[in-house]
Amino acid sequence: PYLTYNSLLKETRSFDFADLINITYKKILEDSNLGKLAKEKFEYLLIDEYQDFNRVQEALLKSFMGKKSKLMVVGDKNQSIYGFRGSDVTIFDNFDRNFSDVKTYYLKKNYRSTKKVISLSNSFFSLERKEAVKPNEDLNDGPKNLDGTLLQAVKYPDTLTEAKENVLYIKDLYDKGKLKRYSDAAIIFRSVKGGAKDYIKELKKLDMPFEVIGDGGLLEEEYIIELLNCFQQVINEQDISNDYWKIKIEHNKIKPSISKGPLQVFYS
Repeated sequence: PYLTYNSLLKETRSFDFADLINITYKKILEDSNLGKLAKEKFEYLLIDEYQDFNRVQEALLKSFMGKKSKLMVVGDKNQSIYGFRGSDVTIFDNFDRNFSDVKTYYLKKNYRSTKKVISLSNSFFSLERKEAVKPNEDLNDGPKNLDGTLLQAVKYPDTLTEAKENVLYIKDLYDKGKLKRYSDAAIIFRSVKGGAKDYIKELKKLDMPFEVIGDGGLLEEEYIIELLNCFQQVINEQDISNDYWKIKIEHNKIKPSISKGPLQVFYS
């Protein structure tokens, strides 16, 4: 399948993400003029999420490093999560050995987490003193971090029980006035597509308003499915005559499944 996939890419003159890196690097190696251009074109290079670099990306970066180039990378090795697809955190660790005249700056001040979250993170990662993150204590920068509440780790027998208990917990906070709006609560999943189904069921059961972000592609959105259904009903009534499409449609053949909002207007 992988070889077939690559053959299809070649046939359709298409690139995937890996090609953008591999083919670019290969061309720079093969073409001396292109190699010269790569080294001279950019004076300043900035790389974000450097902890997720792989070896080919590192080689491509070096092919852009000329005599006058200045490089800055930003990253956190404790956030390296792409080892399964080739990233190598030792590239981050060895940055000062791979490049000359390196200066390291630790961005240790946290502006957005509570003190108890910061403390737990430092303990979890066993960060050294020079690396440990600290709350924002500088009044010139903004307000100090709140103390916050202790985090809880709860084990549930199954995902349905987990969803029920957490949705009830949010409702209880709202009913007691600890949440001003339901939108003040967020449920974060490793995979929204894989983990949100039971939560959505429980939220609907209790008639609680919610928004799901990142649960699939555009074509999986409910309103897009409805639009496509509408177009399908039009297509089902079509006639093909000569070289053009002749659309025949009878008003009573379209049965809207949504009675309000923009789609209702669209069906009308």
